[in-house]
Amino acid sequence: MNVLGTVKKVSLAGFVAGALIIASSFSVTGCLTDSKKDTTAVVDTAKHTAFPTATTVAAGAQGATLGSVLDLDTKTALTSAAANAAQGSIDLVFMFYGGYFYLDNAVAARSAGIANNINLTNTYTLASLKNSKIVKVSSTPADEEAAAKTFAAASSTPENVIVGGEMFLVEDTAGKLCLVTVGTIVGTDNKANANFNVTISTL
Repeated sequence: MNVLGTVKKVSLAGFVAGALIIASSFSVTGCLTDSKKDTTAVVDTAKHTAFPTATTVAAGAQGATLGSVLDLDTKTALTSAAANAAQGSIDLVFMFYGGYFYLDNAVAARSAGIANNINLTNTYTLASLKNSKIVKVSSTPADEEAAAKTFAAASSTPENVIVGGEMFLVEDTAGKLCLVTVGTIVGTDNKANANFNVTISTL
């Protein structure tokens, strides 16, 4: 009888210990499966570089006093004589033919000049000109990084009909990316003596 009594006590103690272990297991599991949402803020690690201050350049389309050729590196508009002497630095050419104003890169402008007998560009030496990539954008990119991404993903449009307010991403002859915005165009006569401002941001 004493032996059986001892066995019963051990069994009861083992049962109590087992129950405590199971209860403890449930308690720990409950902590690990907390259903509360993680409210930690997501950190934006992307780089966002604002555009530098733009430079405004007075330009013209085939006008005698305002240059029709842009050198984006120096942010200047060149008249015909100056452009002839610095063909390798030409990034953009503003032209008027076929009833529209055009913004071309130097290679496209030369081709258009020959085709339409426009003396501004048709005597340029093709080997000295850079076929600059031009990408038209519908709005100002959010920052320099967004501009670079858009530029890299898009195809070049070397010849563009333009109106005031349009924007273009252009790689200049030095390999730098620029945002070029065309100002309001004043003048639409058949000699294309139009005046407008161009703002240039070099990224």
